[in-house]
Amino acid sequence: MSCCCSRDSTTAYRALVSLAGLALVLVVLAMVLLIGNKSSSQNVLRDRETINNMIGLVGLEQNLVRRLTELATTGHDEAIRGLLIAQGLTVSSSASSAAAKAPAPVASAHAPASASQP
Repeated sequence: MSCCCSRDSTTAYRALVSLAGLALVLVVLAMVLLIGNKSSSQNVLRDRETINNMIGLVGLEQNLVRRLTELATTGHDEAIRGLLIAQGLTVSSSASSAAAKAPAPVASAHAPASASQP
């Protein structure tokens, strides 16, 4: 009978050691995945900050291009016109003057409508 008990205890011992080894491997794997996830999360945050900064610059860039176009057309400045054309922009005097005048009538058209309503 001692032979049977010895065999069962050896099998149980091996099973427990195997399970402990598996648990250790899983803990190490979880740590590796956690570190990788943290690194990826930091990359996403850095990219998100870059995108948010670029969104703010888009409006500034549009205003700058609009103002340069106005200067090139109203002042007949060929150097600025050449710069804009070199950057791939089309400069026409009628389009820029119409674009410059468009916001004013829209703003004045909305003002009387809101003032006339009680």
